[in-house]
Amino acid sequence: MYRTLYARFRYSSFFTRFLILCCCTLCSSSALFAQQATEAWAARYGAADRDEEPYSITVDQAGNSYVAGIYANTSDGSQWVMVKYSPAGERLWASVNSNGSPKSIAVDNVGGVYMIGNMDGVAPSGGADFMTVRYDAATGAQTWVSRYNGPANGIDWVSALAVDNAGGVFVTGRSEGINSKSDYATIRYDAVTGAQSWVSRYNGPAYEADNATDIAVDNAGGVYVTGTSYSYSYSGALVPTYLTMRYVAATGARTWLNQYGTSLSNSAGSIAVDNSGRVYVGGSTQAFKDIYGTVLCISASTGNQIWSSQSSGSVNSLEVDNAGGVYVLDYVINRSTNTSYSTLARYDAAGGVRSWYKLYDGTPRDLGADKTGVYTTGSGGTTRYNAADGAVVWNKPQNGNALDLDQSSNVLVTGLAFDPSTGNDLLTVKYSQVPSADNSFTFYRAVNLNGPALTLDGNAWAGSTAPNYSTNGTGFTNSTTPLVPATDAARTDMIRSSVYRVNSLKVSLSAVPAGIYQVYLYVWEDNGAEAYSLTLNGQVVRSTYNSGLAGTWARLGPYDVTLTAKGSVQLVSRGGTANFSGIELWKQQPAAARTETAALPAALPLVSAQCQAYPNPSADGRYHLVLPEALRGEVEYVLLSAVGQPLRKGTLHVSGTGAAELDVSAQLNQPGIQYLQLTGTNARAHLKLLHR
Repeated sequence: MYRTLYARFRYSSFFTRFLILCCCTLCSSSALFAQQATEAWAARYGAADRDEEPYSITVDQAGNSYVAGIYANTSDGSQWVMVKYSPAGERLWASVNSNGSPKSIAVDNVGGVYMIGNMDGVAPSGGADFMTVRYDAATGAQTWVSRYNGPANGIDWVSALAVDNAGGVFVTGRSEGINSKSDYATIRYDAVTGAQSWVSRYNGPAYEADNATDIAVDNAGGVYVTGTSYSYSYSGALVPTYLTMRYVAATGARTWLNQYGTSLSNSAGSIAVDNSGRVYVGGSTQAFKDIYGTVLCISASTGNQIWSSQSSGSVNSLEVDNAGGVYVLDYVINRSTNTSYSTLARYDAAGGVRSWYKLYDGTPRDLGADKTGVYTTGSGGTTRYNAADGAVVWNKPQNGNALDLDQSSNVLVTGLAFDPSTGNDLLTVKYSQVPSADNSFTFYRAVNLNGPALTLDGNAWAGSTAPNYSTNGTGFTNSTTPLVPATDAARTDMIRSSVYRVNSLKVSLSAVPAGIYQVYLYVWEDNGAEAYSLTLNGQVVRSTYNSGLAGTWARLGPYDVTLTAKGSVQLVSRGGTANFSGIELWKQQPAAARTETAALPAALPLVSAQCQAYPNPSADGRYHLVLPEALRGEVEYVLLSAVGQPLRKGTLHVSGTGAAELDVSAQLNQPGIQYLQLTGTNARAHLKLLHR
């Protein structure tokens, strides 16, 4: 079973160019090892005779996730579908509806889930109408459907959806006017009944195509709408402008209107509001041949502009973290080189100063943020960045169309899963963020299931002849299929030499002492894609794993298991042919040891720092470091493996110029990636070290 997550960009469908980035060695004081992501579960939904495509995902306060998509090739056109999953990944219900094209979904705090889309318009003119649907979150039953057909009985195209905590459901979009090409149309529905509370339309002075593109609500009774409206410049020319307005949520009364950009061509696409009384709008500005982005900050109470900042390219997504950060995904077109790429940037919410920006490897499709992290998904995979400096905290190769975060900062991503027998299905993945440098678990035992003893990440692995290990699988070795992604030589040899079996492959480690363990399993695919589930000591830990195309490998886990007495740890597959390569056990330390090791880093102050190491990669494990002023004198270091386990500790003597020599040749006996954690009196930093 072939699994990949992909779909089109949420705001635009033409961003198809890719930027291939060189790997850069960066150092920052952000806690790169504070959290890593593990796949908690993956669930697919689809039918054998239909292709599905995901559009949106949202998560409620209890951690349930809701995914909206379409059946793309039904006999009577597209149908939309809504699927609900529990926090554990169990599918609770699925609801399929009549023809339409979903745009967005939202969930409220009183048991409602809402989807907007477009439906066929009312005869005789036809066209398209807004459609808003409410589902009962507990059962998936459709409780009401509301249609909006504008006064011209023409084309009405819904764009965005928001809900508040006072029983309001708000939608906005463009609606054909009687004497205008199109107007802003914003509607409030009663969440319980679906009755229309109010409608507000806006027709700009030019009677041109006014297009509302996004909507947001706050906790102070405000509804904010932005989009593009045509107006006249000082010279009398007709130009598109940002047009943002605030409504009173209860009545629909407009309290202010903010227009920006009457001298150039402007188009607003995204809006967000924070808890400090500020509204942020992002879009694009075209000046002759140049296209760049503009981010506006507007007072929520008065509508006055607080600041504006120019971004690298057209703003395609915008988020705030309520901790002083505004995050923007841009699409940049360089006309002189005929290239295009995307960037992610942070702006200071108070003053609009750009704190950092990063090139994005691929085509981004969605953006999310919490108080410490920024999250993207798209063709470059799913990535978390540190909010303070933009450093990559983790990256998962699965591409996605949309993401959302739950109350515990778990990341839910939805996209496509392709299977030759069923076509495209909806695939939803939950990533759990857990401490990677948490010393509460230490390496206990690992076995190379069909190969010799070896050392990986500084840990000694037993070979396939080790005692207290058994399997019902058949051993095989494939030494020619390239691994995806590529990895170091020792790990490559271990992965390619595995055991396999159809339907029920078992791997057991016996005589394991009582304790709490985390289990990791190396799997790979040497041939056609397969799908199977995994149980650990009889409990399902992975309901569906899709092995991918030939060469795909993964380190699954951690999966928790508790032994109250000496016993066995057993992993069993159910379903298609599974290939297991290696198993690892990590044992929890006593509570006193956990407290002591976990408390040390938290007491240290953290400041931003940049550092360099060269040569990097190194052939012999020796590096020359150049450190910033904040790291001088005696600086403690910890060398960590690729999975965050300590390999060596020591002290560097950093000169007044910031130079220091590091020799870790004894620890870097295999090619691969390690990380260096540096701690000085006033700063802490991390550096990625490559060894070839």
